[in-house]
Amino acid sequence: MPLIDELKSFSKPTPAETKPLCESCGYDLTGILSDFSPTSTTSSTPTSQHPCPECGRQIATSLPAHRQGSPWQRRPSLRSWISTNWRTLRHPTALFSQLIISSPRSTSLAIINSIIAAFFLVDPWAGTLLRDPIRAIRGYGFRRQFLTALWAYPTYIFAVALLFMIATSTEYYGLRFIAARRGWRLSRAGAWQICCHATVGWLMLALLPVIALATLYSLRFVVELPMSATINLTSLGLGQPSIDTLLTIILPLLALFAGIFWYEYLVHLGIRQCRYATAVESPSTQPVSPPSPPLPSALTPPNKPLA
Repeated sequence: MPLIDELKSFSKPTPAETKPLCESCGYDLTGILSDFSPTSTTSSTPTSQHPCPECGRQIATSLPAHRQGSPWQRRPSLRSWISTNWRTLRHPTALFSQLIISSPRSTSLAIINSIIAAFFLVDPWAGTLLRDPIRAIRGYGFRRQFLTALWAYPTYIFAVALLFMIATSTEYYGLRFIAARRGWRLSRAGAWQICCHATVGWLMLALLPVIALATLYSLRFVVELPMSATINLTSLGLGQPSIDTLLTIILPLLALFAGIFWYEYLVHLGIRQCRYATAVESPSTQPVSPPSPPLPSALTPPNKPLA
């Protein structure tokens, strides 16, 4: 698949993706950084006193070393998964400004978020829709119902999670297209890191309809509002549905659109922070220094006998 081939190539960025640019304006910093080489008479590292000549941003903040990575990029674990998703929701700009633009380590983050989102999206509707095997098997005994749910439920979750990953991949290609049209140097790894970290938006897409249904339940039974009242929509060809029926349809749909908007908003913030970020080579693919040649026999110390 083309995307899988691209994911494998992220560990070896192209020269254009590794060229140091100012992350605010895209100014080429190659010439300026050459003045800070070890052989130069000036300092070997840019400091806060060396601004970008185009926009004034501190050069040091545009270097790859300034990006420490998200918690998941540094060390994938349950704790880092919670921390990364929480920071993406609470402080997305700060998190995207710290992403390491390297190999697609965050693919696993996108897969996990997609599977969990699929679970919360499938669970309220499993066994309720027409032609659903879980619904059709009701009344045929516990054993048959259990065996049907055993294959149908994971199949639903896998199918929805796959749709989330397809949507994430589509967003990746959309980012690459927009960056090319706008003249941004958004690297392949950068676009993929943005899309993967924004998949917490898929979690919101799945949870918001559940929250909407819970709110509707509260209005129906706890607050005891007159939900059975009807609205005349005959002119629209919808008859006279009750308020309860309309809210059951409208609230989950609004929640779904809110989740999609949330994901797109996170992607928008991500591309603003990574459009000129410099890609770095994956540590696993960086060249390893060759071993030192063996000493000549004349310089090799003699073996001492064991005491």
